[in-house]
Amino acid sequence: MKEIEMLEANSTAYVYKTEASKRLGDIIGMKTDFEFIANSAEHAMRLMKLPENPHRERSLVIAALHDAILIRYRRCFKNGVRELVPTEIFEDIASYYIQLHDYLMDMSDKHVAHSVNEFEQNKVILVVSDKKENYGAIVKQIVMAARGSLLSLETCQQIVKLCNIIVSEYLDKVSLRIDADMDAEVAVLTNEQIRKFSVYNIEMNVGNIRKRRK
Repeated sequence: MKEIEMLEANSTAYVYKTEASKRLGDIIGMKTDFEFIANSAEHAMRLMKLPENPHRERSLVIAALHDAILIRYRRCFKNGVRELVPTEIFEDIASYYIQLHDYLMDMSDKHVAHSVNEFEQNKVILVVSDKKENYGAIVKQIVMAARGSLLSLETCQQIVKLCNIIVSEYLDKVSLRIDADMDAEVAVLTNEQIRKFSVYNIEMNVGNIRKRRK
């Protein structure tokens, strides 16, 4: 279908609800996620090549990108009301990246979304001096957040390649097939039939934040 960036004057947008339109919307959403992931990984690589500043802003941004990449990746494969990318695609188009996929999913689920694995350690330690004059115990809390260090240049490069493969070899091809089906559906609709659909409203109700969309 032809994409419209702006509505023409005196025109109204209506929400087209069919199985095909829902699938196409889901595919577009996933493409947006994978493009975000690839762009974030590329930005993280640029930051890794820069020296750290006194306020550690570089490390902070890299850690934030790490979490964002993993959460956006996970939502394309797990839970939610949106259609998911089937993991079977790795057997056909990206078998080389199965290990990377499993790593990203595990890190997202067991480290970023939930504090489970050992990559985050919150330990209270006792330090005792061997010198008699300094004898005693010092209590410290050690917090090891390994998120920034786990996102290496090599991993980022592989993430970018993986995202590009998923988009070009799966999502783009699926969207073309759905597009053809929708063209056939819409071609027979009259303006009067289209006006029976709900008017498109871009406003979001904050009160619906916990509700599952239909």
